[in-house]
Amino acid sequence: PVDGVTSETLAEKISALGTPAQAFPTLHEVYLYLAASSRLQAASLLLTMGAGDIYKVAEELIIE
Repeated sequence: PVDGVTSETLAEKISALGTPAQAFPTLHEVYLYLAASSRLQAASLLLTMGAGDIYKVAEELIIE
């Protein structure tokens, strides 16, 4: 942890620079958001980056 740095503040700063960004409190919420996204197709490439177990979201989407 870094004082004053959260996923929410990072998403706000990224969005302020012109790139849409969202922060989600749980991996399940990330999964739900991506699973409902009309942008993901069978041939889509999904890149996940982060610390910890973010890779699990991509694995769950592949299984579908």
